[in-house]
Amino acid sequence: MQLNTIDIIVVALFFLSMVVIGIYAYFKNKSSEDFFVAGGNLPWWLSGISHHVSGYSGAVFVAYAALAYTHGFSLYVWWAFAIGIAILATAKIFPVYWVRLRKRFQIQPPLE
Repeated sequence: MQLNTIDIIVVALFFLSMVVIGIYAYFKNKSSEDFFVAGGNLPWWLSGISHHVSGYSGAVFVAYAALAYTHGFSLYVWWAFAIGIAILATAKIFPVYWVRLRKRFQIQPPLE
């Protein structure tokens, strides 16, 4: 399969935008606190989302796709359903505590 001109343009624009964002972030971030928690200005709800998403990796998507393939899609749905309920049940609790602990102990990223 051969790339068309529009494909090459889209890929080039993507890489160019990544370089521009990288250069912008390089000059904007003065410390690791700026990078990890937006200089302490990250709202609690975004901190919670960041913490949740940081637990994912490519292996999770591959592993659950394999489980869904071997055991049926319903296994993935039950996993996602349980995670969704846990997130909804604790969304107002853990992010608030995390922000307090971050300020008290100077913790930067959620996994620290």
